[in-house]
Amino acid sequence: MVFVTVGDVGFTFSAIANLLANEPQKVFRGMGYGAIYAFNAQNGQLIWMMYTKGELMPSPAVYGNELVFATGNGTIEAVNPYDGEELWQDNLQGYIDSMSSLDYYILPNGIPVFIAGFTLLQQPYGVVVAVNGENGDILWISTPTDWSIYDTSGGDGPVAVDQQSGIVVQENVANESNNYVYTIVTAYNASNGEELWTTPIGYGYLPVAFKSAVPYIDNGIVYITSPSTASVTALNITNGNVIWNTSLTPYVKPASPDTPGAPRGAPVIYNGYLWLTAGPYVLALNPSNGQIEDSYDIGGGFGITNPVIAGSTMFLANSFGWAIAIPLQDIVPSLQ
Repeated sequence: MVFVTVGDVGFTFSAIANLLANEPQKVFRGMGYGAIYAFNAQNGQLIWMMYTKGELMPSPAVYGNELVFATGNGTIEAVNPYDGEELWQDNLQGYIDSMSSLDYYILPNGIPVFIAGFTLLQQPYGVVVAVNGENGDILWISTPTDWSIYDTSGGDGPVAVDQQSGIVVQENVANESNNYVYTIVTAYNASNGEELWTTPIGYGYLPVAFKSAVPYIDNGIVYITSPSTASVTALNITNGNVIWNTSLTPYVKPASPDTPGAPRGAPVIYNGYLWLTAGPYVLALNPSNGQIEDSYDIGGGFGITNPVIAGSTMFLANSFGWAIAIPLQDIVPSLQ
């Protein structure tokens, strides 16, 4: 089966009116056409669909016989993936999941924990929420200490879970001053939400729209980009120490009053390279030291684009509406 979520970035008049009336708990994001669709993967036939109040931009998570998603209306909901029947639902009023796709962690007793980021319209402005996958009970809600998350980044940035270490990570922008922000990465204990570390990885202009980036974890290392500074960083997942930081400014501009900032998508390691998209480019880096080994100018522009690789081919979609398949050897000619 293939699951597709849809939504938009808008706010209804009533949502804005509630905000102006100082009732942030009544605010939700989405203009009324949030939904999730389930298709037959073999022939594209629609099996079931359901509408949601609030947008449903984040990708869902599937584990066992549960499909779990979060919305701009503050709901976290589990349904049967085969027919869409509701299993349980949480309603966190005033919580907005913009584009923070869910991930999950399996507790030692086998219970799945589903985790996502949310934006709040009052302090602390951004949180990570974890729920018991069996019944939807809230297990923990956490936010970085000593940092003030800014704007929508708490609900923008997806979380990534490392099952081996039991750590969940998320990127945010924080401590805004005159439209400049720190980009920070925070790690939490996936079982109880304890903050393990928070590391600043850059300082730059506030990106427009999607303000964070998608983390990728491999072999105890977190790889993540920063749209504010147009860079990519590798961090030790245990202590948050920076292993290397590489500027991507030869290929893409950092955020500024005239540029949106990039990249935002997750890198991926394959065939000995760290692959990522930046501006119109696909880049291949050495994952050990961050050195840029090769680049390929496809054209157009990449938004929140995570490379998908099968065999010797990379599949991409960009902000110009293009679907792209490119041989890896075109990017790195030395590959055989």
